[in-house]
Amino acid sequence: MPFWVNTAVALIAFGISAATGIFLIPLLKKIHFGQTIYEKGPAWHKSKQGTPIMGGFMFIIGSVFAAAAGYALYRFRHADMAAVPDNSGLYRLLAGFGFALLNAGIGFIDDYIKAVKKQNLGLRPKQKMIMQFIFSSAFLYVLSSGRSFDGDNVPVFRKC
Repeated sequence: MPFWVNTAVALIAFGISAATGIFLIPLLKKIHFGQTIYEKGPAWHKSKQGTPIMGGFMFIIGSVFAAAAGYALYRFRHADMAAVPDNSGLYRLLAGFGFALLNAGIGFIDDYIKAVKKQNLGLRPKQKMIMQFIFSSAFLYVLSSGRSFDGDNVPVFRKC
């Protein structure tokens, strides 16, 4: 992908994330989705009390829209080079979106538990790791499905 498309995607993601944050952060403060700090913690930690959680939404929204815009821009601008009969680029992009959104779901569940229970402990690390392992396995399966698995389909297993 040309450098200018990558730069445009980064700027679009930044712009959408910043614009979303202008509205999202005050909304999260208004509905009291804020960080709860234990009384036992250090004194300097008290300043984090009420800091909005679930701010990752603004980054997810910005990233998804920017990546979709970048893909569309590249496909329309370079229709001759991007015309792949099997749409493997789109397939990988959608798989990446799904993987990112599933991992964002882990963060959402973690923050939601923190907000509802009004405590710092959301999901336990072991729970997060198990979900990440399941989602990663599913992601690798989706990327390699329909092809014979010889290690070249997954970047980690490629032969140097």
